[in-house]
Amino acid sequence: MLLSADKSAVGVVVLPKRGLSNPEDAGRLRAILDRHLVRADAAAAPDADRTPSRGRAVRRGAGVVGLLLLGLVLFFFAYAAVQKATDPAGLPGFQHNNAPVSAVALILGLPAVVGAWWAVRRMKVMRIVTAVLAAAVLLVGGAALYRIGPMLHCWGSDRITQGPDGDYACYDY
Repeated sequence: MLLSADKSAVGVVVLPKRGLSNPEDAGRLRAILDRHLVRADAAAAPDADRTPSRGRAVRRGAGVVGLLLLGLVLFFFAYAAVQKATDPAGLPGFQHNNAPVSAVALILGLPAVVGAWWAVRRMKVMRIVTAVLAAAVLLVGGAALYRIGPMLHCWGSDRITQGPDGDYACYDY
């Protein structure tokens, strides 16, 4: 008996053994069916022993690279958004408060990196490569968080300035 894998429609084909001319034909028919079809017991088994096809692995790898690049761009954006405010000697005075924008970029970048790790959880080589790249991306995110941390108490303020002691003062205009 052959069943279709389609969940919305059931297709059934019955192949009676009595239709074969001799018993050796049953073995040959099983061999042909095994080459071209998936057995029901193999389809119901968990994906532990199955390896993804090459095309699927390439698509997954491209998705992982995209997620890591997205995380990297968001972390660099968070780092760059507060660049002026962290260097008061280069541009003294009041600066726009970009710390909330940086915090949101950091919050959005973290799921991108975690998603990349989740996508390769079953792929041994990609998991190692992703772990190395994710560690580098997370270091950039940590540097951005270190920069914007002192500014976060001014979340609702329009402008900030850094005093000589390194503390940030919040101003609204």
